[in-house]
Amino acid sequence: MNLERILESHRAWLTSGGTKGEIANLRSDNLRGAELSGAELRMAEMKFADLRSAALSGTDLRRANLKGATLIDANLSGAKLQEANLTSADFTGAKLAGAFLASALAEQANLSASVLESAHLVGANFNRAVLREAHFENADLAGASFEGADLAHAHLREVDLSSATLKGANLKGADLSGACLRGANLHNVDLKEARLAGADLWGAVLGTAVASDTDLRFADLREANLNGVDMRNADLRHAKFHGATLAGAQLQGADLSFAMGISAEQAGQIVRDEHTCLPDETEVQSQV
Repeated sequence: MNLERILESHRAWLTSGGTKGEIANLRSDNLRGAELSGAELRMAEMKFADLRSAALSGTDLRRANLKGATLIDANLSGAKLQEANLTSADFTGAKLAGAFLASALAEQANLSASVLESAHLVGANFNRAVLREAHFENADLAGASFEGADLAHAHLREVDLSSATLKGANLKGADLSGACLRGANLHNVDLKEARLAGADLWGAVLGTAVASDTDLRFADLREANLNGVDMRNADLRHAKFHGATLAGAQLQGADLSFAMGISAEQAGQIVRDEHTCLPDETEVQSQV
């Protein structure tokens, strides 16, 4: 295989609008450790290709077909993967810092322990993907979908997940400190032992989510749907509850000291026990 010739022909195909050269067909090819940094592979056929440990930093892979490809430990920092097909691809340990994956299709992909710091992932589809211990710090995930995804112990500090879909996702032990989850769908999510201190959950839907033993200190839960949420033994000190719905929320053993915006009506809807710590009765009645 003459990789340089394939790339040259692909560039000709792209620049000529398909009248010259031919589309790169690297399907199932062995490209382990290949040097492809900055290469033009837009719309290339790379299904099932073996790209483990390949250098792909800054590579243009927009709309490329990487379905089932192996990219373990590959370097894709700053790569362009918008609208690429990454279904079932294996990115375990891959470096994708600053990469562009807007509207990429990554259903059932494996991105365990991958690095996606400051990546642009707006509208990307990670449904049923495995992202355990992945690093997303400061990434833009607005409107992305993680339905049924495994994000256990993922690093999501300060990320933008506004209006994202995380229905049924596993976020056990994940760090979402300071994250923006405004309007996000967190229905039936497992947030047990997760860290959401200072997170913005205004208007988020958490119906039947499990958030027991979770750190929600200073979290903004205004207008959030918390009906039936399991928050047993959660730390909710200084959290904001203005306008939140709490019907049937389980708060046994939870600490709501100095929480704001809890009305007497809300307090009467929750499930609590002798270990539940609510704000002083005078505070509950006076808060607006």
